[in-house]
Amino acid sequence: MPDDVFRWVIAVAVIVACISIIIQAGVVVALYASIKKMQAKALPLMDRTGPLMDQGRQVLEQARGAAEHAVAIARTTRGIVEENRSKVSEIATDAVAIAHTVREQATHVGELVGLTADRAKVRVQQIDETVDSTVTHVEQVGDAVRDAVLNPVRKANGIAAGVKAAISSISQGRRRSAVEHATQDEEMFI
Repeated sequence: MPDDVFRWVIAVAVIVACISIIIQAGVVVALYASIKKMQAKALPLMDRTGPLMDQGRQVLEQARGAAEHAVAIARTTRGIVEENRSKVSEIATDAVAIAHTVREQATHVGELVGLTADRAKVRVQQIDETVDSTVTHVEQVGDAVRDAVLNPVRKANGIAAGVKAAISSISQGRRRSAVEHATQDEEMFI
């Protein structure tokens, strides 16, 4: 291949590579923007679950305070029980009701925390699936761009080889022997 043709081929290849890099940079920027959008959508969810967790903690603290209060009541009740045996059964019933309420509140808070965790897991899974889908699309775009760039280059190389062979054949005419002709044809396909 003559040096001029080789230089043109190299120049075209460098230009194609530059265009490919620019396109890839654009795809990366688009991917970054879509990830930022997904993050912006996930942050309000996190902001909404935070107050629920705080409320759950407050309920637990209130339940703990109620339990501590019930314990304190039970201690002071012993002294009163000895003085007022008739009212002991009523106070015991109230203490049982308070303990039952505390258990119900603790169970309710546990359920709220479980639901919040489940919702957060679902959102994270959705975000993960969206990111995976975006990466797959970016790979497909990269493959399509590569094929779109390389196919015309291959065709141009084939056309250039055909034109060169035709010019060579016309310029040399019938002076060559069949062996020389076969060798040059083989070199073109290698």
